[in-house]
Amino acid sequence: MPQNADDMAIYISVAEDLKEATREARETMKDLAAERKRGEEMLARIPELVDNAIGDIVREKLAQMEPTMIEAMRKSEERVFAKFDQISEMIMGETKANRRKGEPSLHDLIGKMIGLPPGIPFELTVENTLRPIDDDDRR
Repeated sequence: MPQNADDMAIYISVAEDLKEATREARETMKDLAAERKRGEEMLARIPELVDNAIGDIVREKLAQMEPTMIEAMRKSEERVFAKFDQISEMIMGETKANRRKGEPSLHDLIGKMIGLPPGIPFELTVENTLRPIDDDDRR
């Protein structure tokens, strides 16, 4: 206990300083809590920010690759069609090797089988009949 008025003044001054320090500590704690909350919110947004950044990078790279991919698909499509044409020529007997050897094509053999003179074009119809092709069909 204070012995005199001077001691009492010191205790009052210390109590006021302690009260002020406590108030400042509480404000600091509130500030720290607010900063902690902001930090947690920022941490929670990191996956979204990373996803957006990665998405942007992927979209940019795909846009850069698009012309190359389109060209590669076009070339691939051309190779597929060329292969089908080659297979069709083989089936029909219309390859360069067959023509060099003078072998008749399937078209020539069918024409011969139905009695058409060589070189006269014809086609199979939907009804599985043969009909000669006239000049109007060639346009």
